[in-house]
Amino acid sequence: MQPKMKKLVLFLLFTLLLKLSYAQWQQTNGPDGGFVYSLATNGSNIYAGTAGSGIFLSTNNGSSWIAINNGLTNFDVRALLVVGSTIFAGTAGGGVFLSTNNGSSWSPA
Repeated sequence: MQPKMKKLVLFLLFTLLLKLSYAQWQQTNGPDGGFVYSLATNGSNIYAGTAGSGIFLSTNNGSSWIAINNGLTNFDVRALLVVGSTIFAGTAGGGVFLSTNNGSSWSPA
């Protein structure tokens, strides 16, 4: 095989692999709370920590989101962590909060 032909085959193979790798992701609807800084899962629940709008929950793989901020005093959520049945939310300058009821309410940790 000629060098030009090898380069063409490699280019086409690379292009095909690149196109296939994008097929694994699908855009969801939101959440509408601005920039998402953190994601966490607990069973089928997906939690998203946002910059300035608190925490959002999706129970349907990201098709819809609801805000779950009851008890939060800082809505700039930068980190989320699930340990067993407890969810921790780290905020920018406002401390850490925890929830033991799937995010229905939050209290300072």
